[in-house]
Amino acid sequence: MANTRYTIIKPSVSNALIDNLTKNVRDIRVEEDGIRAFSRGFYMEDLLEWLSLEHSEVIIAEHLSSLDRYSSITVIKYENGKSVIINDIENYIIYYYKKDKHFITQEVIDKIHKLVKQYAKNQNFYDTFDLNDYKFIIAKKRYIIEVSVIEKSGSNRNAYNGNTNPRKIEKFLIPQLIAEAEGQAEQFHKLRWWQ
Repeated sequence: MANTRYTIIKPSVSNALIDNLTKNVRDIRVEEDGIRAFSRGFYMEDLLEWLSLEHSEVIIAEHLSSLDRYSSITVIKYENGKSVIINDIENYIIYYYKKDKHFITQEVIDKIHKLVKQYAKNQNFYDTFDLNDYKFIIAKKRYIIEVSVIEKSGSNRNAYNGNTNPRKIEKFLIPQLIAEAEGQAEQFHKLRWWQ
């Protein structure tokens, strides 16, 4: 799934930093009220951390993600090569495949809350926990939490989903399927942290 990021950088940055941004980001516009840019993944966040160190400036930026259809804004302060989320914890986005939505119960949400508190000092973490016959993989990158569900050996997830015959896909079709699925955010379901 594509994580397209829309970033608005507050206008109080130097011309040298703006020049460096325009050299490193393809989709960028400099306007009076700020610098607007589109990027993939966490490229922009990593670039802003580096630029804050390189230019010794404080950068304030608002980030929106295609994962939740650009509906929540996360404000981040970049200083000395580090970033701090200015918004509070309610702006974490939890997302998972729609096919896994019946696995995301309140008990799972509570375990995710517990893991985020446990790893509060880390911007990124990766952990797993078992619940019933399934293993939940939790991967946090900054303020986005991805949940994956896999079956433990001996369980039959396909039977649980009403499909006793797992799908078989010809391997030569996989690159084409991936190419067609890129950017299709409707295959994912997002959940606000406080839900």
